[in-house]
Amino acid sequence: MKILILVTILFTIKMSNSSCYWNENCHYKQFSSKTPYEFVRGDIRDSVVIKPGCKTISLWGLVRHGKRNPGENFVYKMLDATLLKDYIKTSHEKGEGIMCAQDVDNLSNWIIDEDTFHNVHQIAKEGYEEMAGLGHRFSAVFKDLLISTDEKNYTLRSAYGHWLENSAKGFIQGIGNESLVIDKPHKTYDIIAPYESCNYYMKGVKQNPEIYKEPTKYQDMTEFLAVKEGIQKRTGINYTLTNENITSLYDLCRYTSSGTHKKLSPWCALFTTEDIKVLEYIGDLRHYYRNSYGTPVNKIFGRIPLTDLLETFIKAKNGKGNLFTIYFTHATMMDMVYTALGLFKDEVPLTAEFRNDTRKWRSSKSSAFASNLMVTLNRCIDGDETDYNVVFYLNERPLDLICNNGECSWREFEEILKPFVFGCEPPYLTCGKYQKDVQKNPNIYAESEKYKKTSEYLATKDRIQRRTGIDYELTDTNVTALYDLCRHTWSGVESKLSPWCALFTKDDLQVLEYIQDLRSYYRNGYGTAQSEIFGQIPLADLLRSFQKVKEGDGKKMTAYFTHATMLDMVYTSLGLFKDNKPLSSTNRDRDRKWRSSANSAFSVNLVAVLNRCTKEDEIDYNVVFYLNEEPIRAICADGTCTWKEFEEKLTPFLNTKIDFCEFKSEPY
Repeated sequence: MKILILVTILFTIKMSNSSCYWNENCHYKQFSSKTPYEFVRGDIRDSVVIKPGCKTISLWGLVRHGKRNPGENFVYKMLDATLLKDYIKTSHEKGEGIMCAQDVDNLSNWIIDEDTFHNVHQIAKEGYEEMAGLGHRFSAVFKDLLISTDEKNYTLRSAYGHWLENSAKGFIQGIGNESLVIDKPHKTYDIIAPYESCNYYMKGVKQNPEIYKEPTKYQDMTEFLAVKEGIQKRTGINYTLTNENITSLYDLCRYTSSGTHKKLSPWCALFTTEDIKVLEYIGDLRHYYRNSYGTPVNKIFGRIPLTDLLETFIKAKNGKGNLFTIYFTHATMMDMVYTALGLFKDEVPLTAEFRNDTRKWRSSKSSAFASNLMVTLNRCIDGDETDYNVVFYLNERPLDLICNNGECSWREFEEILKPFVFGCEPPYLTCGKYQKDVQKNPNIYAESEKYKKTSEYLATKDRIQRRTGIDYELTDTNVTALYDLCRHTWSGVESKLSPWCALFTKDDLQVLEYIQDLRSYYRNGYGTAQSEIFGQIPLADLLRSFQKVKEGDGKKMTAYFTHATMLDMVYTSLGLFKDNKPLSSTNRDRDRKWRSSANSAFSVNLVAVLNRCTKEDEIDYNVVFYLNEEPIRAICADGTCTWKEFEEKLTPFLNTKIDFCEFKSEPY
């Protein structure tokens, strides 16, 4: 009788420490970026926002690929981890470990899926189903748009990668319009994955161990160590599990679970809800620092596809745009777009020291497989008045963090996205390398500082000293301040010179002007190689703008207001005001071409005009450049460029990259 009681007590103790996964009613199904779409999606058929009198005239979408199989490195580690199921079964039979018998049986009976482990990095069957389901639901709501068979009316394109291309095919199958054509992916640069062609991002961020410092640190925190210890006890494995073992077991749980079939993997029985939350946070930290707010450059990349969104809807509003534009991309791009829009931003950055359970940044929801940002342009007619609004959807639900529960007036929409078209700031302002190597580098100003030791400049100081009768020695700083008083306190509009200018002779002013010429030449002009590259960026925008106008889609006027630095860089890209010899402190050439007084004065302006010329039945185009309201004759003959000359000069700038930059999110 005593033996029977003892056995009963032991059995009771074993069961009280056990947690049964197989019959748990509510599982935690947030697996960071490997979360099946079915676990996070809404249904556009139930949530679409179209007001009375309104009709959707264009749909734009950015879609992450459907569920894919793990990559080669992960597969090998996961296959090694599958051997642990025999250890777990043996441990259970020995009375070690505290997993439920049914959970152990389910794990023991689990069979390797050939597709998951052999077709590495390819779209999984479930991923194809996710995309087909997405296409089906959107076609039910936007059938009039998605039924189009004219290739001029739509764009379907994926970033480079077979799993992305197959995601697009799944989406088309779901639409039920298999005549739709998918554009070939761009292998080099693409607006839907611009970071992939940026060496700075690939090496300085994605492959930089420092970026993963917080998630690595978190694996030494008590929360993660408790997870390891819990799994060790639960499974009864008699050797110490490594962090890599834990990751592989977690990957087995999330890669072999199915959302479309609503079936969780028996490997998930190794984890408690708290364990999954801890492991999810590691994924959040990785995404936060690699793709989002933790690294400033991500915000800049995110603006690029959003610029396409704005331009697409402007065309559609004018009756010339696509009925639908759908891009298929990576979680990285999705994260960057959220960052550019300021979505899911926590007040305090995510860190290893503190896991905030109410944090906004959740990769499980925003970057799940097949996650999508869809935007609709709606035309609303009320009597004789026509208006437009834009609705944002995330995973088939209105994105309530933007405007009024996801619904923006056209004005609100433009105000949000317009700064992204040319960038909120000139490119050099957010380029750390330019700021460090050029603008804040004392060596850049070596020639101008050297010039202050020449006889010309010293004579200027001496003349000012004698003219003013000041009885202490004027410093270079004093002279500069007096010069600034002269030039800042006179009025060109009123033709009124400042009395402070009386301190200087004409030659003095020319000497002081040359100091500024040396500074701008080496900081913004030909004295620094980066200047020419930065100057090509707005010139590429000029070419694109005129090409659109020529095609009937462009704007009548595009005007940007910027700094003298940017104008100097543009001159450099165009080869304007280039002297035969570099400017130097040893020789002030009075006939030099580089003159900051003329080229970078206040309100200085560079204007290009596109002219359409009709002669009989022939139509031709030319471009005229103006500087400060006068034709520039140094670019083309008589200041007028044929369209061919204009294109030949500016086309090379379309591929300009500034991947040498170490970006910052805010100007220096």
